[in-house]
Amino acid sequence: MNKNMATILKAEQYNIVNIKWDTDGDEELFASLPQEIDLPLQFASVAENEDYLDEISDWLSDEYGYCNNGFSVQVR
Repeated sequence: MNKNMATILKAEQYNIVNIKWDTDGDEELFASLPQEIDLPLQFASVAENEDYLDEISDWLSDEYGYCNNGFSVQVR
């Protein structure tokens, strides 16, 4: 793999989508929370590894102050 190809692969972006925020049925609060988020680069290299989904979930809760009941990670 040449250097340019390695740079492109490292720079690939992921999104967190379909976030099921746990708002106890508060639809206004749910609507105020993001439904799609750029995955922080600290997780980008492991985005497809299920072992890191718990870490991503914890980050979401810490960052936005609400738990979630699941989400998807997709290549942008």
